[in-house]
Amino acid sequence: MPENAELSTVLPLPPGTLALFSPALLIGGMIFGSIGMYAFVRGWKNKAWRSLLIGGALSIYPWFVTNTILFYLLGIGLCVILFKFPD
Repeated sequence: MPENAELSTVLPLPPGTLALFSPALLIGGMIFGSIGMYAFVRGWKNKAWRSLLIGGALSIYPWFVTNTILFYLLGIGLCVILFKFPD
């Protein structure tokens, strides 16, 4: 570390970084991730490919979607497909 650097200097974050830590996305990620894990395990045990794939998608998509409205629309849509049209 250079001698003239202050310890209190905060480097700017890339745009959209703080959106990953919004409470709406954290809580939704836990809910949809849990449902996805349940569906994935159920699909694995029953050899049900639809449950397996939708469960995997529910577990993984929260890492990539940062728009809150799109996040919840995708999660609710995948859950509707999972439970409305069972294997």
